[in-house]
Amino acid sequence: NVPSRLQPETSMDTGAGTYQLLNVELHAVKKQRLDSSIMKKHLKKASEQVVVENTLQEYRRYWDQFTAFCAQMGFINGAEEFETFNDGIPEDFPTWMAVWIMSKADELDVQTGKPKDPSITRVKYATAQKMRAAISHKFGRDFGLGDQPWTQSPVTGKFTGNPSLSVTVSQYMISLQRRKVRAGEEVTSARAITHDLICQLWTFNRSVARMDRVGTSSRKRKAEHPEDWAGYRVRQMLQLLYTISMLCLLRYDEALRIRWSDIEMLHRNGVPCVKLSLPFRKTAQYGGVSSHKVADVAPTMTQMLTGVVSQ
Repeated sequence: NVPSRLQPETSMDTGAGTYQLLNVELHAVKKQRLDSSIMKKHLKKASEQVVVENTLQEYRRYWDQFTAFCAQMGFINGAEEFETFNDGIPEDFPTWMAVWIMSKADELDVQTGKPKDPSITRVKYATAQKMRAAISHKFGRDFGLGDQPWTQSPVTGKFTGNPSLSVTVSQYMISLQRRKVRAGEEVTSARAITHDLICQLWTFNRSVARMDRVGTSSRKRKAEHPEDWAGYRVRQMLQLLYTISMLCLLRYDEALRIRWSDIEMLHRNGVPCVKLSLPFRKTAQYGGVSSHKVADVAPTMTQMLTGVVSQ
């Protein structure tokens, strides 16, 4: 089925007649060239799994809520205006985003600027982050803007880029997080260690058999016993590190800078105490935390810390 083309090339006189010498030229079948828009469509579909389906559905739900909020506030006439942006992205779009998140997560009312009634529910900061991520995904993936910064073109005067990366939205999210932390609504990090977790670690580590303090010993760590990953002394040292980080509000990298020379065992009125001198300056990131004695904050954990150091 390979097409061919017969072309006369030369002639030869054989006496019996003139015969044409035919040169058979074979041509490979060329693949049909696909439209670039079709290829982009297929590539986009193949890249959908970068975000799981449940998250995509949640993003779509937040986007619908955002468009409905903008229409209700009179920012736009209809949701279809957000699907084309024929006149460019509105200059106030980042403000609309921040106001939308503020209406759901902030303690201040959007209209009055005063604290909301306690009966009005407010979403957590993690939900506010999802709301921002939904808009970021819409512009980054669906509109193809990626992580381009929100800037104004000096030529056209129009704004381009991802509005969720604007200074307006970024500053508001930082302020919202700090105010929620100060209000004690939630822990700062999803991986933050709480007082209950420290106590659970202490109880669990105390159940490990106490080995000889002097010298080292080899241990078999089988796959069927993953919990047998360390001995008594290693567990107690990690317990000390976690406890110090919790009591002194230290990040883990800051706690690793502490040396044994920075720790001093004292006795006050017959009570064993631990004095820790940090080799660096430490300030509270969110403010509102005055200098304090550890014993005045968490006596139970102080006893725990004293017990670990003495061992």
